[in-house]
Amino acid sequence: MLKHTKTNNINASRLSQLLNELAVKISNSLGKLGERATEVPGLILYRCTAPTVPNPCAYEPSLLVPAQGRKQVNLGKTSYVFGQSRFLLTSLELPVVSRVISASEEVPYLAFFLKLDMSAVREILHTEEVHVLDATSGTSGMAIGVTTVDLVNSCCRMMDLLDAPQDIPFFAKLMSTLHHHFRALTAMTPLQFQKQLRLHAARQRMLTGEMDAASAAFEVGYESPSQFNREYRRFFGQPPMREIKALRDSKVVAITAV
Repeated sequence: MLKHTKTNNINASRLSQLLNELAVKISNSLGKLGERATEVPGLILYRCTAPTVPNPCAYEPSLLVPAQGRKQVNLGKTSYVFGQSRFLLTSLELPVVSRVISASEEVPYLAFFLKLDMSAVREILHTEEVHVLDATSGTSGMAIGVTTVDLVNSCCRMMDLLDAPQDIPFFAKLMSTLHHHFRALTAMTPLQFQKQLRLHAARQRMLTGEMDAASAAFEVGYESPSQFNREYRRFFGQPPMREIKALRDSKVVAITAV
């Protein structure tokens, strides 16, 4: 028991140290900028010195690790609040409303945002055993995870690539570590993952293209509109056109900003 407590204390201390290190690296890289798309493919850094108003936007498949401050992301009726001890993992392109809720000049919100390579994620899902959790887990396409030493260490090492651009083409091992966090949180079989991609693709088409449910179903690969309607209702909680109308009425419409 004492040994277990000691190990936890060591891990907590190491995690705090790495988060501080990551915050310094992000701050140094950004300077006074609020946002920077780095030379590392898919890596964007953010800095904010005050809470922000709610911002309707679209989140791509991505990993968002705050090194300082806290953020809130609303997906439908579900609210995700996360900060230094939690990270946000998004497995599909989703319309959300996001805002920074904790930030100041003295302690700004500093975040590491990495777009995920979905081809690599699919490869992991197909080649490695995945433990499927209960039916309520991993069904929204978005999840909060506990920040770990390994995860933040990978983020720090990726930040180091900014000081050694000649090494950027060789960061596959770091991406592998981050993609495994994706796999552990989504806990989906390849078939479940493919189904979610199709449902969200159809939803996006109906939201942005004035397409009816049957047309969207056929376009993303469904052969039966009735099967599409059943799976859509099971996943989103409402029939397709009713759910789309509710989204439009609430003005939660996807745009391309983060």
